Amino acid sequence: ISVVRSTLADVQNTVKQNHASLLAMLEKCLGKTTIEGEGSASLSVKLPGNLDRISLEKKKGEGSSMNELTGDAMTEFRQSVKKVELPAFDGEDPAGWISRA
Repeated sequence: ISVVRSTLADVQNTVKQNHASLLAMLEKCLGKTTIEGEGSASLSVKLPGNLDRISLEKKKGEGSSMNELTGDAMTEFRQSVKKVELPAFDGEDPAGWISRA
């Protein structure tokens, strides 16, 4: 049992280190900061143009993360998005098929 406990502690430490390095890489790539509280982490990203921000959150006890646009950013995004209908793909000429879209 003590071996399992020590192995579990090692795995937990590795996960914490990987999480910290992943957040550091995201900050470096995006040039932004993260705010981390006990049991949750949040990353806010400023976007160019009309979109104000995207917030990615993962809270303790949740099974998955949520991507959400907030406030006017969601309204502007929905207004700027255009639905595209693609013709059925027959398996031939993929470049021609996508150019017809």
